[in-house]
Amino acid sequence: MARESKTPDSPGVTSFSLSRDELLAALHESEERLSIAVQAAELGVWEWDIPNDAVSPSLEAMMQFGLYPGEPMDIKRLLEAVHPDDRQFARAAMKSAIDRHRDYEVQFRTIWPDGSLHWVSTRGRTFYDSGGQPLRMTGVIRDITVQKNVEDALLGYAHRWQLALTAGGAGSFDWDLLSGTREWSPEVHALYGVAPESYDGSFEQWRKWVLPDDLSLIDAATEESFRSGEFRCDWRIVRQNDGQIRWLSARGKVLYDRNNAPMRMLGVKIDITENKRAEAARRDSENRFRALFDNSLDAIFLTVPDGVITAANPAACAL
Repeated sequence: MARESKTPDSPGVTSFSLSRDELLAALHESEERLSIAVQAAELGVWEWDIPNDAVSPSLEAMMQFGLYPGEPMDIKRLLEAVHPDDRQFARAAMKSAIDRHRDYEVQFRTIWPDGSLHWVSTRGRTFYDSGGQPLRMTGVIRDITVQKNVEDALLGYAHRWQLALTAGGAGSFDWDLLSGTREWSPEVHALYGVAPESYDGSFEQWRKWVLPDDLSLIDAATEESFRSGEFRCDWRIVRQNDGQIRWLSARGKVLYDRNNAPMRMLGVKIDITENKRAEAARRDSENRFRALFDNSLDAIFLTVPDGVITAANPAACAL
């Protein structure tokens, strides 16, 4: 039981002392709490006796390497379980941490006895004697295979997405609605004819490149997107590297915070100048034909392949 006593030199200060059994009980309780925390985090614990090259891993740490408890363990045996392509890296990182008195932190692949491939993340700290010689390294290790598989899948998706954008002459953008700054892919910078370092990501600088007559269209589409969650708009810009007037088309998705306030927009932009020119040429051709059709003094009939008349000009109707 804790005993309370008054400090003679400091009457207002109370000190407490614990018996040996109480100290051991407190230590045991602390160890139990640590064990529960380690198990909950699915961590393995290990210690390396550096002078004797003996490794003492927990059961969870052994499982990270696909090894069985009770096997004699040293650094060489553990490194044999590391993927050959990662082995030199893991060994060099450990040596560097010891030599430079820094924490050891590394991720690498392991190959289990059944041939399956796994990823682990480990971190350790070295303890030294009074002369600076390393005595032991203790640390934790955890399996990150699922995390790595997800990262690889996302990386593959991002790569395919980028290929699709590049093939289509499109680029992606990320607009922080809270700060007003934009992040563009290299393709979007190319659409505007600006080098990445020449654009500060500000809303104000970007608006200078848009034709003034089209700014109201963008503003209206933006306001609507905050309500609907979808941004769709076409507008004209002055391409900065050659002064050409170009048409851009943007499609975006608005993201909201927990209060349903818009906070971010992600989307793509593409140059549709040639499409707009083709549309204009088609309309011009239709207008010329309509003028010729309506004003011709000759009777003109329009028919479908089976001979049915679908239209007739004024001269034909006067017959």
